[in-house]
Amino acid sequence: MRKMGDFLREPNNAFAVVLSSIGIALFFPGLTLLSLLVAFVAFRLGRPAAVTLPISCPVQADVQDANNKNPQSKRPKRGEGIFFLGNYRAGIIPGARFGRDEELWITNSDLRQHHVMFGTTGAGKTEALLGFLYNSMTWGSGLLFSDGKGTIEFAYKAYATMREFGREDDYLLLNLMTGNADLTAKTPERISNSLNVLAQGSAPFLNEVIGGLIPESGGDNAMWRDRAMA
Repeated sequence: MRKMGDFLREPNNAFAVVLSSIGIALFFPGLTLLSLLVAFVAFRLGRPAAVTLPISCPVQADVQDANNKNPQSKRPKRGEGIFFLGNYRAGIIPGARFGRDEELWITNSDLRQHHVMFGTTGAGKTEALLGFLYNSMTWGSGLLFSDGKGTIEFAYKAYATMREFGREDDYLLLNLMTGNADLTAKTPERISNSLNVLAQGSAPFLNEVIGGLIPESGGDNAMWRDRAMA
């Protein structure tokens, strides 16, 4: 019975059984009641049922999404998920009743809204954002990625991802740590993003800068402050 049920859950198989039952009822009137019963069961099992995922169903699955209902008729519509976020982990959504490793898809409308990702240092926020890059590559599209605290390793990982899709020629990296220096030319000085406050400025200005850094003191310590100001 289980194999028969799995067979009838395929829409094409159920449609064939319904047509066969109608043909049997026409040629064998004595089996009309039994044929109609078989056709009804096949229709109920073969009717596409709405699928439920934590957010949305992928558009390529071509199934009815229980979370995507028509506002007027309240009937499920076709899944519209195009962006794969990852897999659901049991317990991360309080009160949710979904199985472990369920796929998380969001729609085009959801993707064009603001998103906030929380996590401590080292939690993997930047690594998770690599998935955004990968999704864009699967669409044949592109994206602008700005990370003020990103590491050099991320730049290499982004390049490797684009290399997988043959898009390495479209890769443009703006590294603000190198300033306006030509990395291909030999420079006598080490390229750095450090700042030397005392490198420029007049004597009175530098005197004020040093004086502002030295705390107020009295007694014998005042001698050292006066010497520094001199």
